[in-house]
Amino acid sequence: MSLTSGQYYITTADGGFPIGRRLAEDRSLLPKGIFKLPLGTESVPPIADVSPPFFPLPPFTFHTPVFCVVRQWDVEKLDNGNYKLRNRGAIVGGTVGHLFAFLMEDGAATVTTEWTIRSDTARTQDGAAAYVITEAGGSINGWLVPTLSEIEPYPHVNVGVLIVGPSEPPTFPANEVFMFKKVEA
Repeated sequence: MSLTSGQYYITTADGGFPIGRRLAEDRSLLPKGIFKLPLGTESVPPIADVSPPFFPLPPFTFHTPVFCVVRQWDVEKLDNGNYKLRNRGAIVGGTVGHLFAFLMEDGAATVTTEWTIRSDTARTQDGAAAYVITEAGGSINGWLVPTLSEIEPYPHVNVGVLIVGPSEPPTFPANEVFMFKKVEA
């Protein structure tokens, strides 16, 4: 089953942790890391319930809860069958063994930004489809989440050599499989 272009949530197959950029980032235009995030961080909490006394605006302006979903991914299927992925509007590419969101398109010119997304039918469940993401062009390098560490419980997603089980269809460890769930409009 191939993905169609659209917006998706991407989570780990091992534990359902969201994948994306952290909310707190520096304000530079340098590439931003893509991380395994804590559960429950799919959206930003409501704006604080404060009414500054110096604004003569109606109270509902500051009391309306506003949710901004930031963990959505834009998946674009290309004519050649590969995909381009964006997180919070920035193109995602792999460089130096890690996954980054490039805020400036020209900064991503020398890195992998086209991906092959293959279905892992053994893990598809609950409306989310399981996929393995590899560099386009038949590469054995793909996305993987490092094993749990007490030092860094929410690690940077790596781009590295994938382990493939000797079976047909191929099997992959859970840290190399990602769940894609289409965002309902």
